[in-house]
This record gives sequence, structure tokens and C-alpha cells, in this order.
Amino acid sequence: MISEFSQCSCTVAALPNGLAVALFLLGCASAQTTSTACVGQPQYTFVAHETDCWRYYTCVNEQAFPQECPEPFIFVQATQMCDFGDRNACVNCPATGIQNLPVRGSCTKFIQCIEGTQFPRECPPGTQFDIGTGQCNIASIVGCVDLDCPAVDDPQNPVIKPDPINCRVYFICIGGEGIQQLCPIGTRFNPTLQVCDLEANVVCPATVSVV
Repeated sequence: MISEFSQCSCTVAALPNGLAVALFLLGCASAQTTSTACVGQPQYTFVAHETDCWRYYTCVNEQAFPQECPEPFIFVQATQMCDFGDRNACVNCPATGIQNLPVRGSCTKFIQCIEGTQFPRECPPGTQFDIGTGQCNIASIVGCVDLDCPAVDDPQNPVIKPDPINCRVYFICIGGEGIQQLCPIGTRFNPTLQVCDLEANVVCPATVSVV
């Protein structure tokens, strides 16, 4: 169903040199969704999307109307506007408190949320972000495989990453995360050709498992 509330009015704040700083949202709405994000929210409030930080909802009569910030902006709940941000480090910070959240596709990067505002952080060398504790921990204890998958997919050019430990394993990047795949017995993943290839055609580093 398409609502009659479909007008969009936005302005852009700029520095003296003309560079855009933030896209202020004054009221945009399009197709209504079944999301319950706006239930109990004040009229014309902007609410963060459940998973994607560049998306948000305009709340009209407690109904959610999906919107997207133009690139390279992300939606910031605390300020109710689209602002510059790293879409690969995409999280929705809670409005209050301090919390560390993982960055999808990264073992060392995390976002520190302070009163609704996000600050990109990275663990020191030799450590990785531990989702269980919300802190940096020794890499061998965390055991994360850092694939550095892009947050936004390109269906025409899918990103495929080799496993750094097992030559038969590779990952297809989808939505910022690596989906594990396994080459058939007798083959190994060929990073150059981006396919499973005969073992004789793929040389694995000495430190990499081929089981």
C-alpha cells in the first residue's frame, strides 16, 4: 500500500568551503512497511532501521515508512539526521549508555556507542574484538577470520574470499558477512580464478591447512 504521505523535504548543512556536513531530515516518507519500529513513537519521528545504518523510518500515526540516506551518509538516531559515516562499520547505537558493538566482516574493528553517538575503534595489534565480552582479547582466544567483506553487495561483481587457514574453504560475501563454502575433495580454492580447482593447480602456503 502506498500512503498519500509521500512528500520529502530535506536541507543540507554546509561548511564555509561548501562541503556538505550533514543531511537534515525534515520529513520524508514513501511506501508503508509492516515494521513495528514506529509503534509508540511520536509523530514524524525518525527511527533507525533494524539492520542497515543507512536506512531509517519516518513515523506517521505509528506506521513506518522506509527511507534511505544517500551515499555516503548513514542515519544517526541521536541527532535525527543523515551524516557522514562508514557503511562498512554499520551499527545502530542505543540512545543512552556506553556499549561496544562489532563491525560486520571485521575481526579487529568495533564501534563504541556513547549516548547514541558512534565512534569507530580498532583493537591493538595481536588482539581481536570479542563479541562475547564486548572487549578486545588475544587473537588466538577469539579465533576470528578477518574477511573484510563490503557492507553493500554488488550482484554483478560478487566478492569471494579464500580462507586463510584451509585451502578447500572459501567465503562468499553477502551483506557484509562471509558465507562459508567448501570445495569438493581433491580440489582447492583458486584465489586467482575464484573457483575450486584441481589440487595440482593450487599451491597452498606451508602454514595453511589442506584437509
